[in-house]
Amino acid sequence: MTQRLAWLILTCCCLVSWAQAEVAQSDDPLDIALQKVGLTRERLGFMPWDAPLAGGQRYRLGVFDFYMHHPLKIPYFLGHFKRNFHKYQDSLRDTLIYMSGKVDEAVRRGYHYNPMEKMYEKISQPDAFYTALEELFRTTESRIPLFDRQGLRRQIAALPQPVATEAARIVFSMASASRWHTRAFRRLPRPLYERIAPHINYLVFHRGTQEELKYDFLEAIGLVDYRFLYTGALEVADAVDEAVEALKDFDPQSAEADKSDFHFSYETPLGRIVIDSGNDSVYNEAENYLLILDFGGNDTYSKGGANKDLDHPFSVLIDFKGNDRYNSGDRDVPAFGSGYFGYGFLLDFEGDDLYRCINSTQGSASFGVGVLIDYGGNDKYIGRTTAQGFAQYGLGLLFDRGGNDIYSAFLASQGHGATKGYGLLVDLEGDDIYYSDDEHILFPSAQSRTHNRSMSQGFGGGLRGDLADGHSLPGGVGVLYDLEGNDQYSAGVFAQGCAYWSGVGILLDSNGDDRYFGAWYVQGAGVHTGVGVLLDEGGDDTYIARLNASQGLGHDFSLGMLIDKTGNDTYHAPNLSLGTANSNSIGLCFDLHGDDSYNSTGTLTLGAYNNSELGTLREDFLNIGIFLDTQGNDTYPGPPAAENSIWVREREHPQYELLSEKGVGLDGDYTKLPVRFEPYTEDKKK
Repeated sequence: MTQRLAWLILTCCCLVSWAQAEVAQSDDPLDIALQKVGLTRERLGFMPWDAPLAGGQRYRLGVFDFYMHHPLKIPYFLGHFKRNFHKYQDSLRDTLIYMSGKVDEAVRRGYHYNPMEKMYEKISQPDAFYTALEELFRTTESRIPLFDRQGLRRQIAALPQPVATEAARIVFSMASASRWHTRAFRRLPRPLYERIAPHINYLVFHRGTQEELKYDFLEAIGLVDYRFLYTGALEVADAVDEAVEALKDFDPQSAEADKSDFHFSYETPLGRIVIDSGNDSVYNEAENYLLILDFGGNDTYSKGGANKDLDHPFSVLIDFKGNDRYNSGDRDVPAFGSGYFGYGFLLDFEGDDLYRCINSTQGSASFGVGVLIDYGGNDKYIGRTTAQGFAQYGLGLLFDRGGNDIYSAFLASQGHGATKGYGLLVDLEGDDIYYSDDEHILFPSAQSRTHNRSMSQGFGGGLRGDLADGHSLPGGVGVLYDLEGNDQYSAGVFAQGCAYWSGVGILLDSNGDDRYFGAWYVQGAGVHTGVGVLLDEGGDDTYIARLNASQGLGHDFSLGMLIDKTGNDTYHAPNLSLGTANSNSIGLCFDLHGDDSYNSTGTLTLGAYNNSELGTLREDFLNIGIFLDTQGNDTYPGPPAAENSIWVREREHPQYELLSEKGVGLDGDYTKLPVRFEPYTEDKKK
C-alpha cells in the first residue's frame, strides 16, 4: 500500500509539473500574464452577485451581466455586432429588431413572415391612398369630413401612381401600428404622463433636486409595455423599407408629363401629410407633420421626422435629394429623428445637409423609437444634449452612410444608452469629427469643474441612488461605431467607450489613423459598476487623456477595456491608466501590433492595481490590472515597464494571496492573439 501511494504521489507531482511547464511554455501572452498573478481565464470576471452595489437593480440588462462575467468574450461579441449590423444595415426593421433584443425586449415581428401582407394587398387597389387615410381617421374615432372628400381625391389623382402607392403603404402601417402604441401606454395614467412629458430629459441632469419628479419617472418606466411599443415601430419601419426601395430611384421628371410637378398637402387628426415633387420647400414650425415625402430641392425644415406627443405618435420624413437644412432654431423641442412617446423617422438620401437642434434630436428616443439615416454627403450634426444616437426607455439610431461628417454636442449624445435604452451612432466612411464640447463649460463635472461631463461617444449610464434614497436606475447600452476614415474624438469627462452604474458603453473604430482626446474617465473606462470598452482595429492612433483614470481603467466593481489591434500608436496617459484596476475592478489594456510609445505621468499605470478599502470584504474580491503589448518595438516611461519583459506589481500583503492585489504587464513578440475578434465560423451563405 505504501509503495502504491508513493507511486501515486510521484505521478501526481509529474502531472502538476507537466501542467506548469505547459503554461510556462504557452505562446498565449494573456495566459502567461495571468499565470504570473495566479489566475486563469475562467476566473477573470465577475459573477452578477460579486458587485454589491450593482445587485438587485430592476431593469439591469442581461448584456451588462454577461460582459461582467465574460470580459474576454467582448471582442468576439463585437465581431458579431459588426457582422449583424452590416447584414441588416439596408433594413431599418431588422436593425430595430436587433436593437430591441439588446435591451431585453426582443420583438422580431416581420422577420420570418410579413404580418402586414394582407394590409399591403390593399395598396394595389384603386384609390388605395384614400382608403389608407380613411383607416387613419378611424384610429382617432373620426372620419374624413364630407367637404374634404372631393378635393382630397383630386389631390391624390394628381400624384404619380408609385408615389401614391408608397404613401398609402406608410399610412396603412401607421393605422395598424396605432393599436400597438395604444397598448404600450394603456397602463400609463394621463396625469402621470402630463407631469413627466415636459421634463423628458430630467434623469440625465438629475443632481438630487425635484425628487417628486424622479419618483414619477420611476413609476412611469414600469408602466410601459416596451414590446408593444417596438411592435408598432417595426410595422412602420417595414413600410418605410418598402417605400424607400420603391422610390429611391424615382425621378418626377420621368413621370407622366402632367404629373411631373406635384404638391400634395392635407391635414389629418395625427398631423399634416406633404408630398412634393422637388421644389425648394420650407416646412415651418407651426405645423405638426405626420408624413413628408420630398423628391428634390434644397429644402428648409423647422419641423418633421419627430412625433409631437403621446396623442400624435407618428412622424416620418423622407427627403430624396438636395442640400437640406434641418434647423429648429432656439426651440427646445424634439426634432429630426426623435421618438417622444412614439416614433420619429427621418431619412435623407443625397446632399450636404445641416442638422441643428437643441435637445432630443438626430436619432433620439425617450419612451419611443427615434431614427435618423443619412445616405450621403458631408453633413453637420449640431445638438446640445440627448442627441445623435441617444436612448432612454427606447431605441435611438443615427446612421450616416457616407461623407466627411461633423458631430457636435455637449452631453449625453453620440451613442448614449440610459435606462432601458439602446443609443447607437454608426458612421460607415469618411474622415469624421466627433466633438463633445469641453471648451464652453455648461455641465461642469464633479471630477473637475473646469471640464464638462460629456457622457458621450459610446457611453452607457444610469442614475445612482444608493447615496440618496436607495432608488437607482441602471444604465443601458451606448455604442459609437465608425467603420472607415481618419477620425477625431474629443470630449471631457465620461466618454469614448465609458460606462457608469450598470451601463455598457462601447466605442468601436475599425480603420484609420484616429485621434482620441479627453480628460477623465475616457477611452475604455468602467466606473461604479460600468462596462466601458474602446476597440480600435487599425491605423496609427493617438490616445490622450489629460487628468486621471482612463485608457483601460476599471473603478469600483467595473470593467474597463482598451484594445488596439494594429498600427504604430502613441499613448499619453495619466495616473490610473493603461490596464489598471481600482477598488475591485478589472482594467485591461492590450496593444497587439505595431511600434508603440507609452507616455504616462502616473505610477499606477501599465498593469497596476489600487485598493481603497482593505480590511473590509473588498479585500478579497477580484481587483486586477493587465497590460499587454504583444508585438513591435515599444518605448516606455521607465521601470517597471520595459521592452521584452514581464512585470508584476508588488503586493501590500503577499502572505494572504488576496484577489484584490493583482497587477501585471507584459511586452514581447507573440503570434497568438490573447482574445478572439471574429466569429469562429464563416457565413458561407451567398
